[in-house]
Amino acid sequence: MTQPRSSLATYRARMERRGFVRVEVNVFKEDAGLVRRVAAALADPSRQAEARKLIRRQFLAPPKVSLKALLESAPLDGIDLERGRDHGATSTCELPDRYQRQLRGAKGAPLRCASIRLVCVHRR
Repeated sequence: MTQPRSSLATYRARMERRGFVRVEVNVFKEDAGLVRRVAAALADPSRQAEARKLIRRQFLAPPKVSLKALLESAPLDGIDLERGRDHGATSTCELPDRYQRQLRGAKGAPLRCASIRLVCVHRR
C-alpha cells in the first residue's frame, strides 16, 4: 500500500512544474526579511523583470569584452591608420654599458644574431 503524498510534496512538485527551484540560504537574522522580499519580487510576474534588472546591475560583473570587439566598436572615422612597412630602415643608438655587456659573447666579441632588433626611444 502506498502512502498518500503530503501536501508539502504536492506543493513542491507543482512549483517545480512551473519552473521554480527550491533554494536554501543562510543569512543573518536581520537580513532574513530582505531576502524573503527579494525572493517574492523575483517570483511575482508583475515585478520580476524590474527586480532581475536591478539585481543583475548591482551584483553581476559586466560582461567581458574582447579586444577585437572593443576595437570594432571604436569610432575610427577620420583617423589615418595606414602605416608604411619598415624595409630594413636602421638607426643608430648608443646603448648603456650594462646592455652592451649583455650583447657580447663570452670572449667580449659582439654577438652575431639576425634576430636582435633594437628599438631606440629618443628622449628630449
